[in-house]
Amino acid sequence: MDKIKLEKFERTLKELMTPEILQYSRENSDVFWMVTVLEVKLSSDFNYADIYVTGQQNQEKLAKFLASFAPELKKMISRKLSLRKTPQIRFRIDKKEEKNIKMYNLLDEIKKEIWDE
Repeated sequence: MDKIKLEKFERTLKELMTPEILQYSRENSDVFWMVTVLEVKLSSDFNYADIYVTGQQNQEKLAKFLASFAPELKKMISRKLSLRKTPQIRFRIDKKEEKNIKMYNLLDEIKKEIWDE
């Protein structure tokens, strides 16, 4: 499959799954506060769909929590898209986002130190 079709399919999966994931995570908003679906990446053989998410709290528990929802997502995708082969859903915590947050926090600290002098 060419790159354009792969990217289109990834976008379609993200559009389908994001509302479901957000609804599921809202049920535990006191634990994770706010969850964001950042991107969906398909393996080249279509066996796996890696869903990159981030949460404001308890990041280490978030992927495991969402993994319990993966079978329902897979069924929903299969029904709505009528696929011959539906990918296995895997949740990943996006480390880039975590690094960006740390970087912005450090920049804020530096800015405060400079202005306080």
